[in-house]
Amino acid sequence: MCSSRRALKFADLAFEQAQLSPCNFKHGAVISKGSKMICKAYNNPRTKYLNWINCCSHAEMAVATKFINSYLPNNKISTRNKNKYYNLDNYIIWVVRISNPRADHLESTCVDSMPCKDCINQLLKLGFKKIGYSTQDGTIVIKYLEQINNEHLSNVQILTEKYRKNFR
Repeated sequence: MCSSRRALKFADLAFEQAQLSPCNFKHGAVISKGSKMICKAYNNPRTKYLNWINCCSHAEMAVATKFINSYLPNNKISTRNKNKYYNLDNYIIWVVRISNPRADHLESTCVDSMPCKDCINQLLKLGFKKIGYSTQDGTIVIKYLEQINNEHLSNVQILTEKYRKNFR
């Protein structure tokens, strides 16, 4: 767990981004280097799957894409390590998910935003090493991407797997 000022600062910025999301599960993300916020984004609806499952771009992938397309020149491609595209060891992605306010609790709070296995694999491939994310109880943890449970699925991925099993 992490309660440093820096972690709370970037979690607050990600929280602000999550509030901008039009999705039911609101996620926000920022990328930092040292004590500076470099880039920010939130999850966006992408398409409807089967007319009832709303798919979206995950906030951590939205911010990574925005960062790479806007902030990294083409010559930053890593030539030392063939397994990753960029050397992004000094950057941290911060992602939070906020709850929808309810009648008994008028404000949104941070809830579990552990990245899914697809996002983990893509972020590692891009060259990121660390991520900070909110847990179910609202704390922020910072982990190396390689240490995260690589079997975690998003809600849509779980529904899609159930659908595939039922209709094979």
